[in-house]
Amino acid sequence: MKLRLLISLLITSSLSQLKAQKWHMYSDSTLIYYKKNDINKANYFIKLANTEIGDSNIKKDTIYADYLYRRGVVTSSISDLKEALKIWEHKFPGSKLKLARINQFLGFNYLTLADKTLQKNYCDSTNYFLSKCLDLSTKYNFHKQIN
Repeated sequence: MKLRLLISLLITSSLSQLKAQKWHMYSDSTLIYYKKNDINKANYFIKLANTEIGDSNIKKDTIYADYLYRRGVVTSSISDLKEALKIWEHKFPGSKLKLARINQFLGFNYLTLADKTLQKNYCDSTNYFLSKCLDLSTKYNFHKQIN
């Protein structure tokens, strides 16, 4: 009796773990189709991931931040990109290249919104993180690029 209960408990917890991990696969598929320039498929996998995530209690770690970053890039969502940036800065501030990429997409989004001040701020942040990542001694100024 105890063995049967233990086995059923293990099976139940394993199945819930599998369902909880499914959104990771959808996030990876989003990236694959984005790289293939198939935005419709990328959006399809974002919707699947959103459904899986739903109201569940997701751990806000760098894996979730990557999902937010991918969703933000595909859907041009500034709020997703900002949330991803906040998680990366808090959880893993040493990832200069990741921080540069997120800042770059935020800068591009503000460029399309014609907000030159915010675009400059995020482009300068991109420059800062890239110079740290590449160990550049010269700091390039993006300010002159905005006209």
